[in-house]
Amino acid sequence: MRTLANILWFIVFFALTLASAYFAAMLGPAGGASDWYDALVKPSWMPNPAAFGIVWPVLYVLSALAGWLVVIRSPGSWAVLFWVAQLVLNPYWVYLFFDQRLMTLALAELWVLWAVIGAFQFASWRHSRLASWLYVPYWVWVSFAICLNSEIVRLNP
Repeated sequence: MRTLANILWFIVFFALTLASAYFAAMLGPAGGASDWYDALVKPSWMPNPAAFGIVWPVLYVLSALAGWLVVIRSPGSWAVLFWVAQLVLNPYWVYLFFDQRLMTLALAELWVLWAVIGAFQFASWRHSRLASWLYVPYWVWVSFAICLNSEIVRLNP
């Protein structure tokens, strides 16, 4: 019975992650904001757009696995709440930046996302160290996104 429950949780966490990724994709440049985004001045160290299409699927898979590992070991953990919060915050940044074109507010939201990712790592450590480690690439990527968003705001007053 425990194996069936673990499989069901696995499906739930991947479905939630896919839903979040879907919303983010619909709001991003490929979802219709490309003209405005293309016109922005971007830093010289901006990654090739193809990099985002490679990095994000990996980060979403790692995030789903991390959330799943925590929930099967400690369903009532604060880490689960932080996992859900990042799931909402991630596409919300895309909404603020691309749909609403509120780059500074999007930057502030990224800092909140960064803190929530760190909170997940801290809260998950005692339940699943692997889950905590799986979030390191996500935290690093969001740290990079903060730098990138900051520079785009600076270059486009």
